[in-house]
Amino acid sequence: MLKAVAIAALLATTPATPPPPTRCVSKNALNDMIVIIAPVLIDALRQKCRTNLPASAFLNEGAADLTARLRAAGTGREASAAGVMQMFAGKELPEIQDKKALIQVMRETLANKFAQGIKPGQCGAANDFLEALAPLPADNFGRVITSFFRLAEVRDPPICPDA
Repeated sequence: MLKAVAIAALLATTPATPPPPTRCVSKNALNDMIVIIAPVLIDALRQKCRTNLPASAFLNEGAADLTARLRAAGTGREASAAGVMQMFAGKELPEIQDKKALIQVMRETLANKFAQGIKPGQCGAANDFLEALAPLPADNFGRVITSFFRLAEVRDPPICPDA
């Protein structure tokens, strides 16, 4: 009898189902998003810091060339970048099927939030940071920022581990 109860108990229990796999962002896709988003963030920074820096500062003189180069390098990366943007936006943004529309919404949203978060005292450091990155090819520019995300251990969404 005890054996029958034990067998019935085993049959009644269902095996635990593993949790769904956590979606992560690939380094390459994050790099694509950064290359696409960086020009609008740099433009927002230029506007915010324009009067807080000397006329000869990089943000006032050379940043336009950097943003033009990054915009050109972003061509063809929209689909990859849009997927990452949707993951980062999460539930704060309704799912937008049109990738170009999603990118435009994210550009505007991020530019506004970014500009609001910049304090005048940060303009000099931001200028120096961008001036140091400006000579890099667009992929390396994106890789540097992607590396910062990885070093900061961004978890929402997580960045996929190295293969």
